[in-house]
Formats: sequence, C-alpha cells, structure tokens
Amino acid sequence: MKNWRKFLVFLGGMTLFSCGTWAGAFEAKSTFFQGSFFTPAELYSANAEVTGLRLTMVYGNNQKITGADIGICGVTGQATGTQLGAVNVIKSKMAGSQIGCCNFVGSEDPLQKSTAAGAQLGWVNVSKAAFVGTQIGATNLSDNGFNGIQFGVVNCVGESAAPAGCLQIGVLNFNKDGFLPFFVLFNYR
Repeated sequence: MKNWRKFLVFLGGMTLFSCGTWAGAFEAKSTFFQGSFFTPAELYSANAEVTGLRLTMVYGNNQKITGADIGICGVTGQATGTQLGAVNVIKSKMAGSQIGCCNFVGSEDPLQKSTAAGAQLGWVNVSKAAFVGTQIGATNLSDNGFNGIQFGVVNCVGESAAPAGCLQIGVLNFNKDGFLPFFVLFNYR
C-alpha cells in the first residue's frame, strides 16, 4: 500500500511539474540541478547551463552541461561528462562519453566546427564532429575526421584524421582513407 501512495504522490507531482505554468519555473544563468519532464516543462529554461546533474523524464534541452545527463532523450549544445539515455544528442562540443541506444554528436552545418573527444557506446553511434576516441556499437558512423578505434558490426569513416588515423574492428569496415576503402574484419589508416 505504501508503494502505491508513493507512486500516486510522484505522479501528481509530475503532473503539476509538467503544466505549462511551471515551464521554466525558475530563471537562472546556471544551476547544479535541472529536472525536466519535457522541454519546456522543466525547472529552469533551456538557456540555463547545468553544472552537476540533469534528470530528464522524456525530453530535455539545455545549452551546456557539465556533469551527468540522465534521461530518455537528452539534447545539449555542449557537454563535458556523461550522457546516459536512450537517445543522446550533443550539437557542438563533447568531452566525455555517451551511453545509450542512439548517440549523436556534431552538426550537419559545415560552418559549425564540432569537436568530440571521448567514447560513444550504443547500438548506433553517429559523429559529424572531428572525433578523437572510441565508438563501440552495432553501427558506428563518423564523418568529418575520425581519430581512434571503432568496434562494431558495421564501421564507417568518411574521413580519417591524419597522421594517426583510425583502427576499425568489425564485420564490415568502410574507410575511404583506409589501406582499402572496404575490408572485412578490420581496416586501418
């Protein structure tokens, strides 16, 4: 019976929290904690920088996060630390790790110089940034310069970063700068 009461109190709190009148209830330039049900139903506006922890029930969006980002779908412009969720998106600069089903870093905009250093672990890992580090997943895709190691079933690198380049270990390995553009089991530059 106590568990049901706790659940109902939690559900009621989240309902109040998610009302439009609570959207960005507090205004601050930075915060150590951000709670978000679905942007814009969150404690602080999307412009607030989070230094600490962001918990997201469904979807959260902030410009900059330093620390941990935990939730179903987390989106940020810059991140230093760890993103843990089903879908993780960093638009500009990453230093740390993304752990989830689908991880994305970088921008489609060629004028925006995106950088990433760290690791992506998930079913699908996509990098449109100059990436230095490791991608581990079923499918690893990197475009815009990659320097590191890819472990997966399918690994694709559009452009390797010179001089070190990359090592790919997987079933199908595509690297236009590799010793061959396509090779089975491994490829390197």
